[in-house]
Amino acid sequence: MKFLFGGKGIILLFVIGLSLRVFLMATTFHPDVRVLNSIGSLIGQKKIFNVYDYVQGLPDGNSYKIDFPFDELPIINYIFGFQHLLFSPLFNPEIQQHFLLNTQSIFGNFGLFYHLFLIKFPLLIFDLATAFILMKLFKDKRAKMLALVFWLFNPVTLYATFMMGTYDIIPLFFMVLSLYFLNTNKLNLSALSLGFGGAAKFFPILFAPIFIFSLGKSLKEKVIFLMLIVAPYILTILPYLPSRVFRQTALFAPQIQKTFFAQILLSGGEALIIVVFFLLVFYFFVSKVKITEENSYLFFLTPLLITLSFTHYHPQWFLWLTPFFVVSIIKGNKFWIPLLIIFSAFVFSTFLFEPSLTTRLFSPLFPSLSNAPGLSDFFNKFKLIEVFYLKSISQTVFAATSLWFILVNFFGKRTTDDT
Repeated sequence: MKFLFGGKGIILLFVIGLSLRVFLMATTFHPDVRVLNSIGSLIGQKKIFNVYDYVQGLPDGNSYKIDFPFDELPIINYIFGFQHLLFSPLFNPEIQQHFLLNTQSIFGNFGLFYHLFLIKFPLLIFDLATAFILMKLFKDKRAKMLALVFWLFNPVTLYATFMMGTYDIIPLFFMVLSLYFLNTNKLNLSALSLGFGGAAKFFPILFAPIFIFSLGKSLKEKVIFLMLIVAPYILTILPYLPSRVFRQTALFAPQIQKTFFAQILLSGGEALIIVVFFLLVFYFFVSKVKITEENSYLFFLTPLLITLSFTHYHPQWFLWLTPFFVVSIIKGNKFWIPLLIIFSAFVFSTFLFEPSLTTRLFSPLFPSLSNAPGLSDFFNKFKLIEVFYLKSISQTVFAATSLWFILVNFFGKRTTDDT
């Protein structure tokens, strides 16, 4: 153990973690990665900055128009556009064309491995930056090293960021940075970091009310926090607001509407929106609770648990919870049972999604997997049990355990060992 937490041991663990990432970046594929590639190529190589209107103006039947929704916010487009601009000489045009039009035709091709690595490279930068900020959340050397190890080898990060290739790590980095600035009492920078996270994906905005209701001590402070959080979002979308396509596909993306789906009907003309109800209860509650360095991570984790509990979430959304669970574990939170149940529910529900999210991910390395069935196909084929009920049970367990975790952490009686 001393070796692992010594200088040479940490270097060894970092090299192993980095090597694992590089391997997964190059050998795993999910179709959504093509969207990042297409955005990058349009902006970085063809210098088309308004991808929303450009794709809409293409003839019906064009592959860009059919296969790529382009519902990302502009800051994501800029990141991958800059990557293609920087790495343009490294991309093989022939491999890229096959990758965008018929990826299956180049499964097993070494050029595809190299291409996948290049596309996912910005994700690696933000992932390592997140690991660095996580370490800075702790003063004790052993805690810093644990944070690094937990982040390098936790399966959620490896799966969502490097196997699926989703860009959720980008807004998540800004969330963790916001937590760091909050703990160091740099509230303006914390609010601004949160704003940049919201400019990349909407979910960090869930924390804006905490700044306004809990951290802002005066009306002036509240207004400043609000402006700092909103400014990055407004400034990055402003050039695209005149675009009807942008407003329909990115500004008001369908994914946001999923959080409003769970409702309790009060009459034929009105309903109680469950996520909004519980979030408001939480915001009102925390307005009377002091946020300290010891409990600050809970104020980031709780709104996410509430939202995911009552939303049909995508598997990569579980990544949002991961750094705050890491902080919870290292700070000595002994509530392992709810954490294990929450993680198990996530794993089970993930395998019930389409095969491209599970069995087909390693198709670039093993082309025969490109048509492999998923777990849901197995249940449907043998009519063992309706997949709907399996997903519902998993989501119910996730929601109930999340509520348990929240209540125990905020209201449970703590012993010396629990704190």
